[in-house]
Amino acid sequence: MRKLKSQPKDKRKVPIPDELRESMREAHEIIQEAERDPDEFPIDFGDAIQVGAICGGRIGSPKRPFRFTYYPDDDTEYGRWFLDLHGTEI
Repeated sequence: MRKLKSQPKDKRKVPIPDELRESMREAHEIIQEAERDPDEFPIDFGDAIQVGAICGGRIGSPKRPFRFTYYPDDDTEYGRWFLDLHGTEI
């Protein structure tokens, strides 16, 4: 029987890469469009927003309803970043 072994999170302050910043700007625009017309722009599933280097949607907790995965081009050591954000943090 296989057992999953939790890995400790590596929490630290890092500068926000330009590609992540630009991708989040585009995601913010999509979220604003979805607020105006939710039928035209549904964002309530895990890969509803795919722009630049991020993928995500509105699937997190009520406190931080947006969950994104950032795929940096040049980070082979740590790989993906997982971001749970409130709308004001985007």
